[in-house]
Amino acid sequence: MKSCWRYFRVADLTALLAVLMVAPAAAAMFWTLGEQRQPVPAAARLAADVKDPVFALLAGLLDDGVFGELDPAFVDSVVTAHGTTKLPHRSMRRLTRIPAEQHSTLTLQVEEEFKVPVPYSILGYNPGSLSTSPDLELWQWGLGDHPYWTTDGEGQRQRVLLLDAQLFGLSAGSVRMDVDWWLDKLLGSRLDDVDLVGFLIFRRDDHRYAVAFGYNPSGRGRTGVFDLTTDEIVFPAPSEYLQIGRDMRAKVEGWMAGR
Repeated sequence: MKSCWRYFRVADLTALLAVLMVAPAAAAMFWTLGEQRQPVPAAARLAADVKDPVFALLAGLLDDGVFGELDPAFVDSVVTAHGTTKLPHRSMRRLTRIPAEQHSTLTLQVEEEFKVPVPYSILGYNPGSLSTSPDLELWQWGLGDHPYWTTDGEGQRQRVLLLDAQLFGLSAGSVRMDVDWWLDKLLGSRLDDVDLVGFLIFRRDDHRYAVAFGYNPSGRGRTGVFDLTTDEIVFPAPSEYLQIGRDMRAKVEGWMAGR
C-alpha cells in the first residue's frame, strides 16, 4: 500500500486530514481529487444502469472518481434503502479505494474462511461456491472509451466499442469459483473451476458488463461475463467477450509483471 500514498504531497495529506475532521460522518468517508489534486469532500451515488444496489454503489464511485472507505454499516444502509441484493455484503469488513501514481488501488477485507454459494444461477442452477482470502487488493486502470477488434466465427474482423472501460487486476489475495462436479462434467470447458486474475467493466449497447478472467486448475484460461444492468450471468459467453477476456488477462499480467 505504500505506493498508493506516494501519489500525494504532504500538503495533500494535511488537507485530507482536515476534511475528515470537519466533515459530517457520512461525507467523511468519500472524497475526490481537485484541480491541484487536493482531496475534496464528495458524496456517493448509485449508478442508474446497474440493478443490484451494492454493484450500483461501487459503479457510482468509479463513474464519479470518488475515493474513500465503505464500511459494512453504510453498505447495509444502501441495501435497505434501495432494495435487496444477492451479494453476501454482510461478510465485508472494509473496502477502500485510493489513488496511486499510475492506477487506483482497491482493498477488500472479508470474514475469515469466506466461502459462500455462487449467488447467481446458470441454466437455473447455483453453479457452485465462491471463496476468497480474507484480504484482497486490486489495481484499477481507467481505459476510457476503448475500441476493440475481434474476429467472428467466419474469420471476419468486427469492431467493438467498449465505453468507459475500467480494468482491474488482482494484485494480492485470491478469489476462486468451484463449480459443482456434475455441472463441470455436463458443460465441459464452458464452465470450469476458476482462479481469478482480474476483470473488465464497460458499457455497450445500453448495458454495463463485467468480463472476468482467470485460469482453471489445469492452467487453461477461462472467461465469464456478467450483465450488471440485468443482474444476470451471460451464459454462454459471447465469442467476442471471450477474446476480450483473453487479451485483457494478458494485459493485466504484463502490467503486474512490470510493477
